[in-house]
Amino acid sequence: MDDPAIRIRPYEPRDCAAVREICLSTAYGGGEEGILDPHLFVDLMIRAYTDFAVGSVWVADHGERVVGYLA
Repeated sequence: MDDPAIRIRPYEPRDCAAVREICLSTAYGGGEEGILDPHLFVDLMIRAYTDFAVGSVWVADHGERVVGYLA
């Protein structure tokens, strides 16, 4: 089977877009309903961890794709 295992590793700046997308797509049950500004919401939820608190975010990657994160 060529399916790579999911690997947990420290966050890297190249993971930013994927983490932001996961954050938005899982908020409030996966819908953007009730979120006035999605970009501001994601900044408030995850940016402090990804940009300022080095080492506080871990990602789950499946090959070359991030499929989850923990902050």
